[in-house]
Amino acid sequence: MSITPEPPLKKCEGRLKHGSILNGNMGLRRVSSQWKSTGQPSSVDDAALRDNVLMISRITGDVLAEKGFSLKIPTDTLASALFPQNGEHEDPLFSIDCDTSSLILLTVAENIGLNAALVEMRLGSGAGHNFVRWNLSDGESVDWDTNGRTQCSAPTDTPTYQGRSMSRDETLAYLTTIRAQDWDRRNETLRALSDYRLAIQLAQAHPVAFNNFVWIVATRDFPGREKLKIEALGYGDTLILIERSAGNLDTAACIAAYAGDFTKAASLEREAIRLAPDENVFEERLKYFTANQPRDCTGVR
Repeated sequence: MSITPEPPLKKCEGRLKHGSILNGNMGLRRVSSQWKSTGQPSSVDDAALRDNVLMISRITGDVLAEKGFSLKIPTDTLASALFPQNGEHEDPLFSIDCDTSSLILLTVAENIGLNAALVEMRLGSGAGHNFVRWNLSDGESVDWDTNGRTQCSAPTDTPTYQGRSMSRDETLAYLTTIRAQDWDRRNETLRALSDYRLAIQLAQAHPVAFNNFVWIVATRDFPGREKLKIEALGYGDTLILIERSAGNLDTAACIAAYAGDFTKAASLEREAIRLAPDENVFEERLKYFTANQPRDCTGVR
C-alpha cells in the first residue's frame, strides 16, 4: 500500500530535551556488523520499501501509544518501559524515551527481516539523542525519530562516532553502558566498572564508557581502586584521542592527578578551561593540581 507523501523533514531532535541516558561528566554525563536483518532482497522496489518502512514506523508508534506507552524525558531505566507506572486498577502506563522506543522499533525490524540501525547524535543543547535508520537496498536510508513519531533529517556536523548506523556490537555497548549507569546509581561500583569495560571492548571508538570508567577510578574511593590505576590511565589517554572535548580533558586530568602527575593534570585542565571557560568546576580543579600541596579529584562529583 502507498502512503501520503512526507512533509519537509524535521531535524532528528525528539521533543523537549532528549531521551538518551548517555551524556557524560559535564552534567551526568553499541557482535560485528550492522544491526542484522534476516535478509533483504535486492529486487525489492525501493519506493515500495520506503513506503513500507514509514508505515511500519508509524504503526509501531501508534500501537505503543494505544498500549499506554508515553514519552517521558528522561526515562531513568529500561525497566520503566517494562513495568506499569500507575495503580493496579488503572489502565497501564509505561514510560519510554528515544532509547527504549528506538530499540522496540529495531526489534520489530529484525523480526520482519528488514535492515535498520540505531543512530546516535548530539542536540544543539549538548544532550544526547538517538533515532532509527532504515537502510534501503539502493544505498539510501530513511531516518525515523521515535520521540516525534516522524521522519527526520540527520545532522551532518557530528563527531565521527555519531550520526552513522551503529553496528550490533556498538548497540550492545550502548545498552551495556546504560546498565553500568544503573549499577553506579545503586553504588554497585565494581559491577558498573565491569560493564563499562565490556562496553569499551564492544565499541572502542565511543568515548562514553571510557569517560565513565576513568571518572569512577579518578574520583571514588573503593576497594581495589589502586589496582585499576594503570588501566584507567590508558583509558584516559584513549579517551582524549577519540574526542578532545572539555569534559573528556577534565576526566583525563583527574586520572593523571590520581596517578600523581600533577603537571600533566594541570596542562589538561587548562586546555579544558580554554574550551569551556564558563565551567567553574574546571577552575576549582586546576587549583587542586597547582597548589603547594596538590590534591587529586577524590571525592568530587
